[in-house]
Amino acid sequence: MKKKLLFLVHRLPYPPNKGDKIASFNLLRFLAERYEVFVGTFIDDPDDRQYLDKVREYCSELCAPEIRPGLARLASLRGLFSGEALSLPYLRNRRLMDWTADVLREHRPERIVIFSGPRAQYVSGRVPEGTSTLFDM
Repeated sequence: MKKKLLFLVHRLPYPPNKGDKIASFNLLRFLAERYEVFVGTFIDDPDDRQYLDKVREYCSELCAPEIRPGLARLASLRGLFSGEALSLPYLRNRRLMDWTADVLREHRPERIVIFSGPRAQYVSGRVPEGTSTLFDM
């Protein structure tokens, strides 16, 4: 039985047609050979919806809410008042936050890989004791 791993990545890692997607897809492929992977990500281009099933081939569960750039930009303005980086509220999503909490509680992954700093907000203060966490910034 494979160990469980939570992979948080800033955008759907498919198709591997540009720098960050190439890197995150190759990392996902590598991880999927060694772990049972739970992928939390965003769809930032509506055309990428067609690739959800391709990503599902590499993971046990996938949570990929769509970002609406206009609303996300408005949300990022909260950072001006709170002092946090604008990317944190821009990329904050209740559905993904709840899904991540469920994965941590129900599946208790032994490893967490965070591909992009703003994704750390999804596990901050919730990483189970003994879980190894890797940041790929």
